Amino acid sequence: MVILGPGPPFDDQDFEESDLGTPQAGFFSLIQRFLTQRIKLLVAALEAIVSELSEADRQERIELLIEFARSLPPLPERLERLKDAEHRVEECQSPVFLFVETEADRVEIHADVPIEAPTVRGFVAILVEGLNGATVEDVLGVKNDLIDRIGLAEILGMQRVRGLGGVLSRLKKEVVKASNPRPPGNSQVPGE
Repeated sequence: MVILGPGPPFDDQDFEESDLGTPQAGFFSLIQRFLTQRIKLLVAALEAIVSELSEADRQERIELLIEFARSLPPLPERLERLKDAEHRVEECQSPVFLFVETEADRVEIHADVPIEAPTVRGFVAILVEGLNGATVEDVLGVKNDLIDRIGLAEILGMQRVRGLGGVLSRLKKEVVKASNPRPPGNSQVPGE
């Protein structure tokens, strides 16, 4: 419900095209422009990381990856006890646990990766930093060549690169699951 100064409150569902030219239309237009700009900035966050890593030489790329690894936020306490096979990325040799939540088509990513696996932890931190707050559509739109684009294929072995690809793939699956909650009693994910 929205209250704009004097007058009765209204729900945004009550806004129709015939309301264009009203003070409410100006408010919604302003909010829409703000949110559109915010979305562009969020998508730009990942692209800025991609640009920085792809322009770095091999040694700088390794150092940046380690910096990202150090910056991965700790897993919230409420999720710590949920680290189980369902949240583990099996495609990766290192124990990676992904948790995805969505609210109003915005994605929030939480992850746990041991500090002893700095390259994987760094890649996961890049995903968290670059995609938290992005739309479901934007996360699903991340190209599968991300690992190549940021130059990790040049500094990591093939097995490690495959594991990172598994992390990205699993992240997208988790985003789909989180954005399409299962009805009670239905354990099937849409599309399976």
